[in-house]
Amino acid sequence: MAQRRPFFCKTCGAHIANGKCDLCDTSDEILDPRHLHDVSSLHDATLLKRVVEEGDTMGPHDLATPNPLCDVTFRCAKVGDDAVEKLTWPTGSLETPPADLPVTLRGALETMRVKETARFTVVDKQKATTAEYELKLLTWAEALVCAPGVVKRIRRRAPAIAWREPRIMDSVMVRGYLATADGARRVDFGPIRDASDESWRERVALPMEKPPGAVREGWRVDEDRETESGAPICAGLEAALKTMRCREVADVTVAAASGYDGDLAGDLAGVVELYELEEDPDEELLRRRGCFNDNEQREHRAARVDGVRDLGNAHVKRGDLARALRRYDRAVALAEDEEDEILDDEADPAAIARVAGAKRATLLNRALVYLRLDRPGSARADCDAVLKDDPKNPKARFRRAKALAASGHVDDARRALEALAVDADVSLARDARRALGDVRKTQKEHRAAEKKSFSGVFKSPPKPYGPAPKPPAPPPEDPEAVWRRNLMRSAK
Repeated sequence: MAQRRPFFCKTCGAHIANGKCDLCDTSDEILDPRHLHDVSSLHDATLLKRVVEEGDTMGPHDLATPNPLCDVTFRCAKVGDDAVEKLTWPTGSLETPPADLPVTLRGALETMRVKETARFTVVDKQKATTAEYELKLLTWAEALVCAPGVVKRIRRRAPAIAWREPRIMDSVMVRGYLATADGARRVDFGPIRDASDESWRERVALPMEKPPGAVREGWRVDEDRETESGAPICAGLEAALKTMRCREVADVTVAAASGYDGDLAGDLAGVVELYELEEDPDEELLRRRGCFNDNEQREHRAARVDGVRDLGNAHVKRGDLARALRRYDRAVALAEDEEDEILDDEADPAAIARVAGAKRATLLNRALVYLRLDRPGSARADCDAVLKDDPKNPKARFRRAKALAASGHVDDARRALEALAVDADVSLARDARRALGDVRKTQKEHRAAEKKSFSGVFKSPPKPYGPAPKPPAPPPEDPEAVWRRNLMRSAK
């Protein structure tokens, strides 16, 4: 019976293609673990490996070898030194190795299998020195920093056919729990599915349909603040879920800044499984844009733009401007596809105008959020986009004037507000006059600051102290000249 060719190199752990290891540059027939192999990243012979004891075929998390996201635990001994240390090299400190080991040994560990023992020779060509280390890889734990203070360590990897990671506004359902450091308080999301449960195959590869009458304990990502059953959601949990796929189970740690408020405040830790994922229906609208639209689709698109904008308006009322901005961005993306309507001969102008009107309303709301977030340039761009289609829109003119004032263009803002105070309706004219007073005050402050900045730059010469000096006495006249002048006068 012919021996099956390995998929991974026995020495360096790299994939074998066509019976040849590209990393070691040798075929699997003549692969000898006792040989030295160049495993340096640049293939410059600065890191040489020789296997002393082969390891297992597969390691934790269904990985043959650790990757840069893994916290690696190993034993290390410098050849010639009897001391053996058990060390852990975290994923977040790749450039700061433990026990002052050479940085290149991190790459050496990523070529090893679990329980493998190997000797590595580190060559420093600049100093013309070498050092030899014997390493034994004990285990690893894949850790991903999902957000500041949020770390995910995979406990059970998602199957290869699992669908994509959750996105904003997708509906998700999770299982597991998050608990405080002392374990006294926790949030339960239900029991984690057993690894032998194969029911996920019916739902994991495609978007899922909600069965009639089914109870879903899920929520919309980045939108809802609690599940349908009332369990609270924190930003750290959502950050971890955005990196997971269906049936994946992971240990999650959340720092207090990304956790809950109130009784659940503090650092959190727990185990979470992404149990179910349902795509946001608006994703289909984003895929069917431009010439793919029909009149019924446009009416539905306009209604969805209004609906997503209403979600943003609710976040503005709660003071969550960052989340409101994300809703407005999505609403604009849903509407921003009507430039290709010339390809549709049966396009209804009223339906196109309905989508355009919903988009303009969303741009105006987003401009207001930009102003509150001190981003006047973006606010001005949104107002300009509205005025391009509707040059007399009073709200766009007013918010553009405020954006001009906030960005330092006070003269242009004053002229725009003076025009609004004359031709706008009563309410907006009152707001324009109030803003005009603020702009004029700012203008006076600018001029006073300019005068103060340039005072003393162009000064006249200083005046002398004391009384002004007397002019010098004229020199005495020549007697002959006096005689000649008097003679001339007498001759006349």
